[in-house]
Amino acid sequence: MLRLHRRTPPELAAVIRLRAIAHLGIDARLEVAPNWKLAATASARTPRTSIRLVPNDPAAVAASCTHCPSTSCTASAAAS
Repeated sequence: MLRLHRRTPPELAAVIRLRAIAHLGIDARLEVAPNWKLAATASARTPRTSIRLVPNDPAAVAASCTHCPSTSCTASAAAS
């Protein structure tokens, strides 16, 4: 597991996805976000075989949550 150290969250997600393909034969979508709620929201909007990053920046979170009926995503990011 030491090879996983010193990687950015998107790089780590890419390694996890690649290992899932290699060892299990499945492809998956991965979301990297400041908290689980934002990751779950991103998961609903991410294509089935990709990686999505939601930065820990209120403006970026607001831009990625344009489909939300309220500002719950932005409030969630501020709380994390």
